[in-house]
Amino acid sequence: MYSIDDATNAFKSYLAGTGKPFGLDREAVLLAALDTHEHFTHGRLVDRLREANPEIMPDLVQMALGEMVRAGLIRKVFFGEGPVYYEHVYGHLHHDHLVCVRCGELIEFRSDVIEAEQRRIAEQHGFRILRHSLQIMGVCERCSAEPLSQLPEFAIEEQPDPDRVLPLSLVRDGLRAQVVQIEGGSNLKQRLTSLGLTPGDEIEVCHNTFAGPFVIKVKGSRIALGRGMVDRIQVRRILEPAEDDA
Repeated sequence: MYSIDDATNAFKSYLAGTGKPFGLDREAVLLAALDTHEHFTHGRLVDRLREANPEIMPDLVQMALGEMVRAGLIRKVFFGEGPVYYEHVYGHLHHDHLVCVRCGELIEFRSDVIEAEQRRIAEQHGFRILRHSLQIMGVCERCSAEPLSQLPEFAIEEQPDPDRVLPLSLVRDGLRAQVVQIEGGSNLKQRLTSLGLTPGDEIEVCHNTFAGPFVIKVKGSRIALGRGMVDRIQVRRILEPAEDDA
């Protein structure tokens, strides 16, 4: 088991290697994240930090979280169509998740057999694993009595949930969405603004696969975005089908 001092020293070492200062703001983000013993989002962490410092900047929190991910202290986790979550990994054995698509129940598990098989496959292909994440989407024991047709993965929504916010990366081809916010630093926001993408804009997803760029249509123009960008763009689904104006 690690101590807070161990994690702090690991973060300081990472920052020193990139030429960045540790500072009180980064320390506050680090301590708040490590003191959160559950999965958390950027927004929830900002709210918690603002209880002690109302002037804390969301961009700074997002930057620090990214640095902590790269330092190996926390990792990003995606649970289906929802926001990006973070969890501790420093000093913890790697684990994976079972996620109920109906009630959202989250079950953590670890399998030495799965871990060994992943290493074997990587070695077979000469592949060096840096990090990995496994989420198994399904139905928990409590929800298994519900008819399959009523589950979110199969049901057709008559009206989108106005409170359902998800990363743009999880919106499928041909669907429309409205940009809610951009969870990133000022450089990312300025870059997206220069491309014509700002909060409130309605967009259509043109190409979302594991191969090639992520392509959207906004204000009549098509633009290609990097995968790192679309993970940080939070949107709400729009139910109406997009007009074919190609």
